[in-house]
Amino acid sequence: MTGVNTIFMFTLPYSKGQYFDFNPNQFAATVVASLVIPLITGMTLFAAARTATTPFIFTSVIAVFMLIHSTVTIISNNYFVMLYLIYL
Repeated sequence: MTGVNTIFMFTLPYSKGQYFDFNPNQFAATVVASLVIPLITGMTLFAAARTATTPFIFTSVIAVFMLIHSTVTIISNNYFVMLYLIYL
């Protein structure tokens, strides 16, 4: 999740200030995010598969990912609390 958020930090438009411009080129940001985020996810799942000593390792990885994502993103926003059961 840290790797994906790092990619978001460099590809999502944040602001254009006096000294810093965090608004990347839209085409370049789309290409980078579309290529690098699946690469990071694939590397994580590949590492989990290579070190798998128990069955259902992908289920465990996805369960941990959903737990982290739901506690950080969904519960923090009042709008998403209503959709929490649908997400699960």
